[in-house]
This record gives sequence, C-alpha cells and structure tokens, in this order.
Amino acid sequence: MATHIPMAAPTPVPKPGVPRQPSALGGGRLLAAAQLFPPLGAGVLGWLGRVRELPTLLQAALGIFVLTQVVAALLTAQPLLSLGLALLRSALVVGWMTYGYSYGRRLNLGWVTGALALVSVLALAMAAWLRMTAGPDTVLPRGLEFLFITSNGMSIVGMVLVLLALLGLRHWSVISRVLLGLLGAGVLVLGLGKAAWLALGVGLLLSLRGRWGQGLRWGMLVLAALALAVPSTRAQVLTLFGNSLSGREQVWTDASRIFSASPLGGTGPYQYGASAAPFGDPCATLRTIEAVVPSCPAWVEGLSQPWIIAHNGTLQALAETGLVGAAGWFLLYGAVLLGAWKSRWPLARALTGSLLVVNTVDNAILLPSPGYAELFLVLGGASWAAWLARPEEASQEAAALPAGSAPALQLAALGGAVGVGTAAVPWLLAAPTAPVQVELRRLLTPAQYQSGEVYGLYADLSWAQDLAGDGYLSVEQCSDLNICTRIGGARFEKGRLSEWVYARIREEGPDAQNVALRLTVADQSRLASALVLKEWKVSRVADE
Repeated sequence: MATHIPMAAPTPVPKPGVPRQPSALGGGRLLAAAQLFPPLGAGVLGWLGRVRELPTLLQAALGIFVLTQVVAALLTAQPLLSLGLALLRSALVVGWMTYGYSYGRRLNLGWVTGALALVSVLALAMAAWLRMTAGPDTVLPRGLEFLFITSNGMSIVGMVLVLLALLGLRHWSVISRVLLGLLGAGVLVLGLGKAAWLALGVGLLLSLRGRWGQGLRWGMLVLAALALAVPSTRAQVLTLFGNSLSGREQVWTDASRIFSASPLGGTGPYQYGASAAPFGDPCATLRTIEAVVPSCPAWVEGLSQPWIIAHNGTLQALAETGLVGAAGWFLLYGAVLLGAWKSRWPLARALTGSLLVVNTVDNAILLPSPGYAELFLVLGGASWAAWLARPEEASQEAAALPAGSAPALQLAALGGAVGVGTAAVPWLLAAPTAPVQVELRRLLTPAQYQSGEVYGLYADLSWAQDLAGDGYLSVEQCSDLNICTRIGGARFEKGRLSEWVYARIREEGPDAQNVALRLTVADQSRLASALVLKEWKVSRVADE
C-alpha cells in the first residue's frame, strides 16, 4: 500500500500593494534603536527584500529616485566614492520606506516616543548638571544641545514629541500624553528654534479634517502668499525664524555657488562640507568634538565634514547631487506627501508636513539624523499602506496605481511644488537690504604672512548710520569657487572700531603660497547686507 507523504504548501508570492502583516509589537523597535544609536539604522537594509510588496507607483518613484542618485554620482569629480555613498543612502531611504509600509498604521509609535523622550530627558539632565558645575552663564547660550544634536535638532525633537502627544498614542492615558506634551514643549522652548514653532502650527493645520479644516488651510495659504508678496510684511515673516537668520544668508549663497560649479552632479553625497568650509577646522565646525578632545583626531581631518549642511533641503540636494539628483529628491518628497494626504491619517499629515517646513531653513530629511528624518520616511511608507487599506481603495486596480493615472501626476506635482517652494524661502528671506554704510579712516593689510603665525591687520572705521545690532568685521579666506570662510574678526558695539584684528590662515592645497583674503563688515542682525571692504592676496614668507 502506497504511503501518502503530505507536501508543504508553496510560499505565496506577495502581490504589489499587499504588505505582509508582521508583529505590531516589534514595529518601531528598529526605528527607536536608530534614534538612540544611528549606526543601528543599518539594520533596515534587511527590509530591501520586501520592496516587491510596495505599490507599483511607489516602486516606480523609489526606482527613479535611486536611478537619479546613481547618475548624479557618476557625474561628480570623485565618481567611485560618490557612487558608493549614493547607493548606501539610497538603500537606507528605500529600506525605511519599505519598513514603514510593512507595518502601516499598526506601527507601534510607543517605541519611537520612548526613545525621543529618553534623549530629551538626558539633554535636560546634562544641561542641569552643567549649570551646577560650570555656572548659569555657560549653559544654553546657543540653546539646548545633546552630544551631536544641535539646538535646532533638539527643537525638532520637541516638536515631534508635541505632535505625537496630540495626534498619536491614543491608547496612552491622558496623564501620560500631557506629560509627554509638556516635555516636548519644554525642549522646543529651550532649543530656541523658532522655525520649529512655525512648523508645529503648520503641522496641526494640516491634521485638520473636514470642510472647515480645508477652508482654514486655504485661508491661511492666501494670507501667507499676500504677506510674502508685500515687502513691508515680508520682513515680519523673518521674525518667525528668529530675530536674524544666524548667518544662513552666507550659507545659502555659498551653496548656490557650489551648485553653479557642478550643476549636473554636484559634489557628491556627504561631500558638501569640503566645498562649503574649505578652510574650516573640522573639529571647530563640529563643536562636540572640539569640546571633548584636546586636539583634532586624524580620522576627523580626513573626512569631508559631512555634518556641515546648507540649511535648506533644495539647496542641499542641488549642491550634493545637482539637477539630476535633486529631481529624485523632489519625487521622494511628493511620494511621502501623497501617501500622507491620501491616507487621511492626521499624524502622518502633521509630521511629514511640519518636517518639510523645517527643511526650508534646516536639513530635517538628511540621513542619518536624531530620528526625525527616519521617522519622516517610515511614516511616508506607512501612510501608503494606510491609504490602500481604506475600503474604497482595497481593489487590485487601486493597489497597482499605474504610472499613467492621476496619482502619478499628483505625486510629481506635489514633489515639484515642495522643491520649488523650499528653494524660494532663501530667496525671500535673505534678499539683502541696502548695504551698510561705513566710513573707513585707515586700513593696513600686510602683503605677506608667516607660516604657523597669526596674520594681523589694522582697521579704523565707524558706521555712517544707526545700528540695528552689533557690528562685525570679518576676515575671510576664499577658495577658487569664491567660497569664503571666516578665519578671524572683531565685534564692535558703539559704531566704532580702531584696533588690530587677527586671523589664522589655513595653509592647504596648491594655493597655500598665495592666499586670497576678503574683509567684510556687516550689521549682526542682517548679514546678507555685508559690505566687502577689500579683497587681496597675501604670499607666504619663504622658509630660510
């Protein structure tokens, strides 16, 4: 008698738009781990095998994104290095989007919230300890910071916590959500980032549903457009980002020059800093390292200062990846926004929208981050799953979303609008006013400098008008791209400066023998209106 041997059932192949259902308990653990220790985020690369589960349109958008990053990398001055970094960053982007899509609205946000809350509590504890040991005058001069997270980054963390407390975590008790919201608001205040407050308001506005919510959004959009169109009210918009732009005007100008030098492929991923601060001390530009080590480590000197950013998402994309790569980033923005909007998920709408607002004056979408860039991508993927899980979208046709359908056009339009709108913010805010008026009595600029010694010049000048803030005389060293880095200077308060000003010239590259210098003077509250007093070259004294 023949023995019947049962055969194992074949493994089903997932259809596009139909994600597997992993355990909701684990959803969010990897994201939380990456927030506490960013290298752990590499674990998301294991989710690349599930890309086939994504809807057709999302697969196409991510595929074009990867393709543009690869092509842009091959157009850079260092194609092999740029290609490796582009593939790594693209893999992380696709991995986080796939990770979010696999969980959808079943994503356990408790893990993420706990990690961000822990970082916030540790930052507050460190600030309190420094206040007791170093004195109150040395604490929080630039806002709340924590290890490698700047004050602006902590402000974004606080904003995310407030939105999670208001719109997410509905299964938490009211007391827990109130305490979480108070923690987030405290971090937001101490971070001193006013742009995060504006982003918080925009995020809450985007979360509103119904006709009255839509009407309120349109009304605010019209008012914002009118405010930006009138020069007299445009200046008031600046106060939403702080009393000054903290030098962002010069950063934006430098990013534009770097893009102009390589308009197709840019500098390459994570290589913007080498061009943006060609004469900057790597440890000085990363203040955390400068504060904890006595001398700059050799491995830091060998990096391209990847922590230096353009403080604008579009300018960062253009400078790093050129026109080719920036087009891919715009598609990515459009894909995230389209999913968030179609999902009707208030938290996804609020968080993705608010982070894109912050992205106009900072770089909130760069990987790796203190957790919010990863959260942006995860929620982007999860919102697509939430969209397709709605009863009216549950058909196979809706899940496939062919490229020629209306959603594809909406995705492209959203991405283009975000990219152009982000680029418009520097143009609107940093438009220089009339240059400052200075009476220059005497200026002595030696024609030579001694290797290893400070370079000194004498300046005697005064303002010809009332100051809105302190004056600043800046000595800058300029590269062949006319990217100028401040290497010395002096601040003066009462409209008069008459003293020796010192700078330390960076002796790097083939132009170390003949160094281009520039002397500028500006009102501290409006650095975009800096006046160039003199441009000259100095030669190094020959060694005996």
